[in-house]
Amino acid sequence: MRNSTERINRRRAGTAPPAGGMTGHASTTRPLTASTGKVHLDCAECGIGFERYACHVKGRNLTYPATCSRACAAAIRHMYNTEVTCLICSTPMMLTPSQLGKKVTCCRICSAANKRGSNPSLRGSAAYLAAADELRARQHHCSGCGLVDAPLFVRGLVATLDEYGIPVVDSKSARLICRACHLAGTTSACCRG
Repeated sequence: MRNSTERINRRRAGTAPPAGGMTGHASTTRPLTASTGKVHLDCAECGIGFERYACHVKGRNLTYPATCSRACAAAIRHMYNTEVTCLICSTPMMLTPSQLGKKVTCCRICSAANKRGSNPSLRGSAAYLAAADELRARQHHCSGCGLVDAPLFVRGLVATLDEYGIPVVDSKSARLICRACHLAGTTSACCRG
């Protein structure tokens, strides 16, 4: 085996890198002797010695240090968690290294509030929702076909931002339509908006 490994390494030494670059080829250009055999390591949690294959340890950027068992790995992961506060409600939460910079809220409710705050939707504004609720309380049938017992959708409710960035809703041409009229586009001209 040693002779074939040396022969392959010698053969690789004279080859030029691929035209597309070295991405994806880095593992094949390492000498084979670097990945053969086992390496002796000490557990970062309990200190017991254990062995791992060299290819599993060398050249890897591990988030957590090597441990001898799953129990030691679970115990050591808690030391690497970082406490941060939720952007919306300021609740403290523990994040793993992979979650840092990605997760900024503690729950789905805070996440939805964060999305509305960073990407304001006019249809999600309080003024738009209040106008839509007022229209639903006033009208109980489809403006296109007159259907009563069906879920109705708001159409023609226009929301814009004023010069101060506050949502303003124009509900003059707003109507409620059913799903069938919405998909077919068969509402009267006064309902289109």
